Amino acid sequence: MKYFKKYEDYSTFLNEAKVNFSKAGFKAKWQEKLDSLNKYVEENPEADWLDDSISKIKDIIKSGKLSWKDHLYIGSVDEDGNYDIFKGSNATLGAKELVKIVNKYKKDEVKQTSVGAAPNSTRFKAAVGGMVDLMINEPVYDGFQGKTLLIGIKVGGGVDRSTKDKIFQEAYEMLMPLDQYNSKNGGISIFITEGTNWSCIGLSSTQFGFNSNVENKLKSLI
Repeated sequence: MKYFKKYEDYSTFLNEAKVNFSKAGFKAKWQEKLDSLNKYVEENPEADWLDDSISKIKDIIKSGKLSWKDHLYIGSVDEDGNYDIFKGSNATLGAKELVKIVNKYKKDEVKQTSVGAAPNSTRFKAAVGGMVDLMINEPVYDGFQGKTLLIGIKVGGGVDRSTKDKIFQEAYEMLMPLDQYNSKNGGISIFITEGTNWSCIGLSSTQFGFNSNVENKLKSLI
C-alpha cells in the first residue's frame, strides 16, 4: 500500500477549500457528477445508455435523497491522486462527522455473540460483533482486491438491523461529499460490505492510505 505523503503538504495551506458536509454538500457532489455525465454525452452523442443514470441523478439533486443501498458508482472530475480527502483538514472534518454518528449510536451496541458457521452447525461457530466503531486506515477486501478504508464506520452484526440502516444512511450522506470515484482505479470511493460479524461503510482507495501520523491523529478523535 502506498502512503499518501501529500496530505501533510496540503495541510499547511490554510486557504485550502474545505468540503461541505451538509445536505448542500451532498447535492453539490451529485451536481458535479451530473455535469460530468452531461459533458460526456455532449462529446459522445451515441452514449444514450447514460440517460437512465442522468435521470436518477437529477432526482437525487431535486430531492436531496439517495439510500446507501442504491449508491451509483459514477465518476466526475478525473483525478490523478489529487483527492479532496487528502487536502487541508478535510479528513479530520470528515472523521469528526463520523465520530458524531458513532457517539450517537454507542448506546445501541450489544455484547458479542456467536452463531453456527454453517447451516445446522453446532460445532463451528462464527463471531457476531456488537460494536459501533470508527474505522481509520484499515485494510478491507472487495472480492480478492485489497483496499484501504480511509475513514468509515463499523457496525456489528448483532446490532439491530434498523439501527444499522440508520447509521449507514447518516454516514453515507456525510461521506458522499468526499467521494471521487473513477473507473480507472476506483479513486476515492464509497465502500460498503456486509458480513455476519460486522458490516462497514466508508471511503476506500486501492492506491493510498494515510501515513502513521495522520492515522493516529484521526484515531485520537474518538
